Amino acid sequence: MLNMCIKDLVDDQGEWNRNMLESLFPHNIVQRIVTILPPNLEAGNDRRLWPGNKLGQFSVSSAYKHINDFHNLETTGMWKRIWKLVVP
Repeated sequence: MLNMCIKDLVDDQGEWNRNMLESLFPHNIVQRIVTILPPNLEAGNDRRLWPGNKLGQFSVSSAYKHINDFHNLETTGMWKRIWKLVVP
């Protein structure tokens, strides 16, 4: 299971393999997954869309800043201190 990809959760007809999903995730999570269109080879190759942080890496803080349009507030010391906190 560790080497599974999303494409492994799609059946031969291009639909989500619900049996596989149900064996891996709780029912409420499966219900959310199936609302998303499954990957499709005809849609083209995957590509990276997330800009990431200054180094191009994903982090929770970069996602939060991007989603909330906080990139203009990075210069404030308060936000820098908040994102450097080591918390669960």
